[in-house]
Amino acid sequence: MEIREYIRKDRLACLRVLDSNIPGFFKPDARDDFTDYLDELGSPGHYFFVLENYTKQILACGGVHIFPDKALAGFQWGMVARAHHRTGLGRAMIEFRLGWLRQHHQNVKQVILESNSFSSGFFELFGFTIEQTTENHYGKDLHRFDMRLTL
Repeated sequence: MEIREYIRKDRLACLRVLDSNIPGFFKPDARDDFTDYLDELGSPGHYFFVLENYTKQILACGGVHIFPDKALAGFQWGMVARAHHRTGLGRAMIEFRLGWLRQHHQNVKQVILESNSFSSGFFELFGFTIEQTTENHYGKDLHRFDMRLTL
């Protein structure tokens, strides 16, 4: 298993990871938003990482956005291919991104993210706390949780 920075040729594999989580973890129209996000990568403060297995198959991915004036970072578009949920890959991605922040952006003191009904408990395991809930934001019974972690 290796976690590395996203490169352009990873685009289709990352879209497949997202597709494996629709429906359920993402709204059906999330593909358009994710495609736009991937196409805009490379702008300052935006970083994206992929996790691949020993055969170079991408099984998970996730981004970090640095808000330099606020000592704040945001986790974006973190996901694991549905067939690999509950295998430790999500944990590996969170731990990698937190470690990367501590190594490359020591000024960051807090991390924010948006989660949903299915994954908010996972993020709480790492110390993220729910600051706000928006019911049915992603669809019926699929609530949005705005979460924060103080480093």
